[in-house]
Amino acid sequence: MEEEQTKEITFKTVTSENHTTFLSNRIWGGLKFGGLFEINFILETAQIPDTIIVEIKPDGSEKEVTRHQSDVVIRTNQATAYLTIDTLLSLRDWLDGKVKEFEEQGMIQKK
Repeated sequence: MEEEQTKEITFKTVTSENHTTFLSNRIWGGLKFGGLFEINFILETAQIPDTIIVEIKPDGSEKEVTRHQSDVVIRTNQATAYLTIDTLLSLRDWLDGKVKEFEEQGMIQKK
């Protein structure tokens, strides 16, 4: 009987010139045609005020008098990723493992 030989592969990680770091407080997506899973990383923020009226005193100090701002929440799509189903399942397993690890370490609370 022939023995199975162990193989070694060396992986080198490089960072793309297009790489970016961003904050995401929402995720949205779903299965797309062709079997890819789309994940949109969304940032929800309050709209920047339309106008702010500031009173400037003789000593140069400022005091906000009025602020006009709508109640609109801005959703900015920071990035979109397309995953194969195998990658999606791998991501789920990896996230489940990390959440469990953080719960055991008391870094996050179980819900």
